[in-house]
Amino acid sequence: MVLLVSCRIGMIHIDERACGPLEESMSSITFVTDQRPGEPDLLSGHQLEALTIMDLDRSKVLLRVLPSGPWTHEALVETGDGIAQMLPQEVENGVEAFLGSQWVGSTEV
Repeated sequence: MVLLVSCRIGMIHIDERACGPLEESMSSITFVTDQRPGEPDLLSGHQLEALTIMDLDRSKVLLRVLPSGPWTHEALVETGDGIAQMLPQEVENGVEAFLGSQWVGSTEV
């Protein structure tokens, strides 16, 4: 998927002419990268990898987002909000999120 640059949502650049007007989405991607004491750091070693959004079957890549800097939990959440606005039907149907091969979130959490 090629996205044209015209406006910025989080770390995603989109062209509203291609994606339609931006609206609130009912569904969202939950990222489990907010590390709490005693939990593993899911971002460690994956901060510079592409964020890949796949369907729930993990059979189709819907979107790949390259980071402009190391990923943080906050950056993933902000980017996830932009993805939900860009791909509302896909997010409504359910998606999985990965940094490289590391699973980091889903609409099903």
